[in-house]
Amino acid sequence: MVFAELAQCYGEWERGLKEWKMTDSKVVNGWMEKTDLERTRLMVIRAVQKRFNDSVPRDVISALEMQPSQRMLDEWFDVVLTADSIDEVIAVMRQ
Repeated sequence: MVFAELAQCYGEWERGLKEWKMTDSKVVNGWMEKTDLERTRLMVIRAVQKRFNDSVPRDVISALEMQPSQRMLDEWFDVVLTADSIDEVIAVMRQ
């Protein structure tokens, strides 16, 4: 359907696939996972900067920007919300 739109024949494909129950696409799911991961990264960076202002070392931001694990970013976000200091966040990130 994505390419049908680019080829300007979306309507024909939509009618042709009307009876099919296609709900998942490995390609589109991959795009969505990458988008979710990037959104989470940005959310954690924003939260850590908001909580600890200018005391966030650049290497912490770099580690957040490079973290490939959604699960890890989710855990770090929770730590950022409850930590008393940036040092506490750093300690958890180093584990």
